[in-house]
Amino acid sequence: MTTLAAIFEHNRWANEQLLVACLGLTDAQYRTAVDGTYGDLGGTLAHITSGELFYTLLLTGWVPDTAWQQDDPFAGVEPLLEIVRETGPRLVAAAAAIPADRPIERDPGELIPASVILVQAINHATEHRAHATTILTQLGIVPPAIDGWHFGGFE
Repeated sequence: MTTLAAIFEHNRWANEQLLVACLGLTDAQYRTAVDGTYGDLGGTLAHITSGELFYTLLLTGWVPDTAWQQDDPFAGVEPLLEIVRETGPRLVAAAAAIPADRPIERDPGELIPASVILVQAINHATEHRAHATTILTQLGIVPPAIDGWHFGGFE
């Protein structure tokens, strides 16, 4: 596995770990927001998933055949888990296979190197997972350990 693919494998794992940790929370907990974060917990989880869909679409052209789609509002953790379990492996494969300088059309007429999209995908997910774990902490819930050490088995 390439180093870049390993980074995306961590991203896949961390997204799933976070969503699994949020299963079974109350509606009030999903509606909790903390200053300095993206928004409420449910909206943040949906935003992470929406980003994963967007980057997967850009890099691979894949669109899920699911009820929940990119930019849909939070409708519970289960539909989001279904999506990240599809986007995660697709992004790992894309990271391993797509040349860094391959031009990708983000918007009509706007070509961006694949490397920029890959960097943005990791940055986006990491930033918003931190927001979600901050909200969980403020709710008195110990968030999952999703850092690189735990991923690599070096707690």
